[in-house]
Amino acid sequence: MKCASLGSSIVDNIRLRDGSRRENISGGMAVYAYSGIRLYTDDALLLTGVGEDYDSYYGGWIERNRVPREGFIVRHRHTMNILLEYDDDRGGYVTRSIYGDDRHRAAHQAALDIGGAELRPFAPEIDWLYLGWNWLEDRPGIDRLREEFGFKIMWETNSRIDESYLPVFRRHLPLCDMWSINRTEAFALFGLSRDEEVIERIMSFQKPCYYRLGVDGACMIDGSEAAFVPMISIHGRDRDIDPTGCGNTSTGAAMWAHAAGFDPLMTGVLAAVAAGYNALQFGLIPDMNAVRGEALERAKREYLSLGGRPEVAEKL
Repeated sequence: MKCASLGSSIVDNIRLRDGSRRENISGGMAVYAYSGIRLYTDDALLLTGVGEDYDSYYGGWIERNRVPREGFIVRHRHTMNILLEYDDDRGGYVTRSIYGDDRHRAAHQAALDIGGAELRPFAPEIDWLYLGWNWLEDRPGIDRLREEFGFKIMWETNSRIDESYLPVFRRHLPLCDMWSINRTEAFALFGLSRDEEVIERIMSFQKPCYYRLGVDGACMIDGSEAAFVPMISIHGRDRDIDPTGCGNTSTGAAMWAHAAGFDPLMTGVLAAVAAGYNALQFGLIPDMNAVRGEALERAKREYLSLGGRPEVAEKL
């Protein structure tokens, strides 16, 4: 089974609330999602639009993790590079391109975005595909490839949404096989104010959903089953460094776990463990091969501690 992640790459220059900065941190929605998949399996593919300078940011990580370079599609002189500035205690942030104003950033993003044309050569080998944001509008042709080749789609919703986004949501949901949304997004989209209400609404769609709750954990919902998993810190909360990309990493891991046939509780645990490893440093998990065995053992322990079934844990 091959899981793939598609989208553009982003290099972050992070400004924290205390004024400190971290420069040229490699990431991006699709890349973080790929890391969540790749933590658990070698049979993973990253398809991403980059600039000619991508090797200066991603080269060491690519070599260390043996990431196939054919998935890095050069579309511009520069890889997307942004300033990410945290603006509240709950992880809210604002971003802007280091190369110019919002209009320039939009043009740059459009040049780097990839869609059906770039996906087609790889589509026959893909079983599950992770997509973020408004993929029907932003990445034309993928819906037709899905129909042609039969791969399934995991959709992570747009992070800037309110009730006006409902028409877009209704267009996308029928074409995905699994989806993910976080608490802030769900409250805004559905006009709700409690997790219990959101979970009930998600269940009404009858489509597997990974509902993310930030530091409170996550809930994997499939049919009438909702499995809650608390946030997992690998070495304790005081050792966590950066939350950037944890949501995407956990979503990619949840896609892989669900596709592999694990129950909702184990799916949630594997996703939470992946997020935990992502939080240990600024940027991507440095060496996913080196920590895979440790991550799988941690997932087994966490799953059993939450009342999971031994026979499921032994499948890892």
